[in-house]
Amino acid sequence: MPEIELTYYGKVENGRMRIANRKQMDADIRCYEGKRISVTIRRVYKRRSDNQNKFLHGAVFPIARTAFYDTGLLLTLEEVKDYFKAKFLQYDLVSEHGEIFEGMVKPTHKLSTTEMEEFIENIRIWCRENLNCEIPLPNEQTSIAFK
Repeated sequence: MPEIELTYYGKVENGRMRIANRKQMDADIRCYEGKRISVTIRRVYKRRSDNQNKFLHGAVFPIARTAFYDTGLLLTLEEVKDYFKAKFLQYDLVSEHGEIFEGMVKPTHKLSTTEMEEFIENIRIWCRENLNCEIPLPNEQTSIAFK
């Protein structure tokens, strides 16, 4: 059987898993009879939207890059992204033995829509306070004045 990954969605109710399309899942499990498998359970979140991602990479980072440039810092878009990720998406990981791994950085593709909104807002506030730069909201109309 080719190497495939199967994903089923469900909900936990009264301590039990309720799987949508349970019969299909059971049939797929039977295909692995006698084989070792792994099962992963994780909470499902609504991932950041494509529009949020386009706004982040098409407006927020380029505007911030220009503002950094105006202060004399010549950063690439990737460096701007890395800077803000390190500033606002850092967390500490604690092992089961209590070891702390500091400075882990969450990738933007794993952000929920709410987390992405908070990330963008944190960047907007930081740019306003530190670079004297106003990053518009996604739905704000901007105008270009030609001389």
